[in-house]
Amino acid sequence: MKLGGQVDAVVFTGGIGEGDVEMREDILEGLQENLQIGFDHAKNKNAVGADVIMEIHPAFSKTQVLVVPTDEEISIAIQSSELVIPKEKVEPVAFIPLSQVKTNLFCHSLGNTYTASEEVGLLSIFAASVDKIGYFRPIARESRGPADYRVQLMKEHFGLTEQEESEMYGVNQEEALRMISDGEEDQLIERIIQKYLAYSSKRDFVLVSSFTDSDDSLHWAGKLCSTFNIPAIVMGDKSHSSNFGIAQTAFESHGAEVLGVIVSDVDIDDVVAVRTDFVEHGLKPLALIPKSPVLSKRTVREVLAILDDGVCLYGAEHLDMSIDKMLIHTMQVKDLLHHMHEGQLAIMSANRIDAAMSLLLAAQSSNASDIAGILFTLHKTGDLDPTTVSILNGLSDIRIPIIATSLDTFGAAKKIEETPAFITAESKEKINTAVRLVEENLDFSLLEHFESDAHIEKKPDIRPRLFQYSAFQQARQLQKTIVLPEGADPRVVKAAAILVQRKLCNVILVGNSDIIQKNAEKARVSLDGITICDPHNYDGMKEMVDLFVDARKSKGLTHFEAENFLLQDVNYFGTLMMHMGIADGMVSGAMHSSANTIRPALQVLKTAPGASIVSSIFFMLLEDGVKVFGDCAINVDPTAEQLAEIAVASAKSSIQFGMDPRVALLSYATGDSNSGDAIDKVIKATALAKKIAEEEGFMDPTLIEGPLQFDAAVDPAIADVKTKDSLVAGRANV
Repeated sequence: MKLGGQVDAVVFTGGIGEGDVEMREDILEGLQENLQIGFDHAKNKNAVGADVIMEIHPAFSKTQVLVVPTDEEISIAIQSSELVIPKEKVEPVAFIPLSQVKTNLFCHSLGNTYTASEEVGLLSIFAASVDKIGYFRPIARESRGPADYRVQLMKEHFGLTEQEESEMYGVNQEEALRMISDGEEDQLIERIIQKYLAYSSKRDFVLVSSFTDSDDSLHWAGKLCSTFNIPAIVMGDKSHSSNFGIAQTAFESHGAEVLGVIVSDVDIDDVVAVRTDFVEHGLKPLALIPKSPVLSKRTVREVLAILDDGVCLYGAEHLDMSIDKMLIHTMQVKDLLHHMHEGQLAIMSANRIDAAMSLLLAAQSSNASDIAGILFTLHKTGDLDPTTVSILNGLSDIRIPIIATSLDTFGAAKKIEETPAFITAESKEKINTAVRLVEENLDFSLLEHFESDAHIEKKPDIRPRLFQYSAFQQARQLQKTIVLPEGADPRVVKAAAILVQRKLCNVILVGNSDIIQKNAEKARVSLDGITICDPHNYDGMKEMVDLFVDARKSKGLTHFEAENFLLQDVNYFGTLMMHMGIADGMVSGAMHSSANTIRPALQVLKTAPGASIVSSIFFMLLEDGVKVFGDCAINVDPTAEQLAEIAVASAKSSIQFGMDPRVALLSYATGDSNSGDAIDKVIKATALAKKIAEEEGFMDPTLIEGPLQFDAAVDPAIADVKTKDSLVAGRANV
């Protein structure tokens, strides 16, 4: 029972309550059995027709049982008068019904499972299809340190800068416990609901996050999920397998809908067995996330966050080094070097400058293990003497981070060890890994739950996150081979590593292998899975030269000139790899101009069948959606026919990337507001583009308009002034 036996009084009143002795006796016998509320049989029989309050409980009862006489006729008259006598007008309190709040998602974490990575992955997927996302915790942990920093993490990573942190949770844990102990459960729920509604009403989608840290918290989560009227997902690692069913039952007992479960730390070999086991127990596995060494390890940056007074003294650019293990160094330098291991965090007293200097020197050697970093304990500001500081400041390349804390060695090591690995907004590798694992393993039928006719009708332009996500998904399915000819650029090498890590495509890096290897070391990325191709050592050079000469035979290109081009210009080399069918596409321009990037393709690959002109498009990922701009790089003054072809090609390209094109052909005037040769050309081009669209059927021709000025094309307010009944003006995306 909710009252748990703590009842101050039981009151019988009104006609039946006052006059029916047997009814009172039946009720009180039931209460005596369930709530241990006693009553006196003799007093109950005599409590009839009295004009005063009668007590029918035993002399020493903790709960009073009273029979209270009432005059029902007078009560009815008073209530009737209140209906007709005018009262002072009271302004209604603003209230947002739950039925008007968009469908959000409730994610509950079991036990001490660390689920920030799964939440980041889920929210990234939903962020791809909505404009304004949010993150809300009904009850936030009291600690604002690494044990609970979810709100701050989501705020920083997803750029929720307009949202105050205090808006993103209902109450903190300490306040919730106080209110529960004071018997203010209803007030607590009311406060959480109020903050949730105020927050979610301003967002398109909100991920609500709760956790289990006590026997009651699971039922509290189910109650809140049901109150919010949103579906739930239960998350936890494989060690909590037996608790998923309990959690689902608890949520469903409160009327909440559980869409499924997400299980982390699953061994690859056990995926089928785990899935079968969950299905047999009536649970829907929405994602089985495999174990990840990247997510399970701490980084030096995270250790710095764990230490309340931690500071980075040197090597801040290397704070994302992963830590495999910690070692407390109290030994002499000659012994210390024998205990260096890959990924080791060396913990030592701040006065061990000799040991630190030795480790910094060893880090310069290719024959020494790459330790993760150095942690000084018992550190105080100004501890390092000026000579030491001067020497450290003079080092050109400190390859390992040096951090410090005032804690003693044991205290620092204990605090680090007791804090599980976690994610910060700066943990880019962990975040990328988390997003990739969720994208690769999620059952996307989950998203169908959030589709509705109303949502589809008001569907906004494709957002940058959705555009990227859609492109990534297509890329993963196609697994094309992309050549990156600018391997001499560290940024390109880092990008190649990301492409392979996220399994977006096969990558060929063109350039000197030694330079590429150095760039990889500088960027701290792996070249595993990347093909490196050095033009000076390429076995297929003769075939490539022959094909190049054949492609340019009308220009009289010689074999000597062709080979020189291929050895000196990586863009020609990359283009010929496409021409030979070795690569499906090429990305260049980080180190070369647009003209130098495009020229080889124009000379070798030529235009596609049926195309009379080569054009370019830019995909502009803007805050209000993705826009396609064409042609901004190649054709300076196209004819009307060419302009129509450019418009059609741009629209078709946008469709390939999942967009619904609304095409605006731009000029210096809108409609018939002005005249001139340029405007006449745009009018003719618009008519031709409409005709092509109608004949080929790739899009609705009424969604091609021109001439339009740029502001009228993209700004709805200006479009309302300059145009009438336009399907494109103010909403153009091509």
